[in-house]
Amino acid sequence: MSELTQCNYCNLRQMRAQAKRDGEVLVIKRGAPMVATWSRSTVVYRLPPGMLRGAFHRLPPDEQHDYFAAEYGSVGYRCEC
Repeated sequence: MSELTQCNYCNLRQMRAQAKRDGEVLVIKRGAPMVATWSRSTVVYRLPPGMLRGAFHRLPPDEQHDYFAAEYGSVGYRCEC
């Protein structure tokens, strides 16, 4: 990879650290299958401080999208930078 581009693993790790510093919670869910490869994407939602995961999962999908943070085609098990 390029020196200026982070891999998805490092980008997600950095997002987790930032959320932890801010007192927020990340929810990671599997997305819909992509037509070209039929593999599922990874969708990340960032919940504000004080919001519980259970409350988030009870929201309808259109309201869950208000907390959308990122979507990755694939996230590896280790750094690929």
